[in-house]
Amino acid sequence: MLPPTLDKIVSRFQRITDDKERYKMLIAYGGRLPAMPEPLKTAETKVPGCVSEVYISSEFRDGKMHYLGASEALIARGLVTILVEGLNDLPPEAVLALPPDPLKDTGIVQSLTPSRANGFYNIYGRMRQEALKHLATLPGAE
Repeated sequence: MLPPTLDKIVSRFQRITDDKERYKMLIAYGGRLPAMPEPLKTAETKVPGCVSEVYISSEFRDGKMHYLGASEALIARGLVTILVEGLNDLPPEAVLALPPDPLKDTGIVQSLTPSRANGFYNIYGRMRQEALKHLATLPGAE
């Protein structure tokens, strides 16, 4: 089961059966991504394994993850936006409990080129790493 915001995004994409329309919607999502401050775009926040430059940073506030992301590439920016919107305000445990491919039922990843699909998994993996990092800082964490 997906968290409500991510579930809503998945539902929107499920209604689209045409790859071209799916790409248009993905690019439209990218236009919604808040700007990431330039000082946060560092070697540490750069996601390795992406064809285009992608940056992901996170904060842990009030027991929840807060992500920021950036990419100049339209498709990558759309993927970042979906994940940032879908995973923001979740506790790290909820991020880590998500399935390995939370967008499986949307057709998005399947319609991407292999290198872009790999980039999506790298972005998602980085966000999961950030959740794990913040989870390790909680009292009682080993």
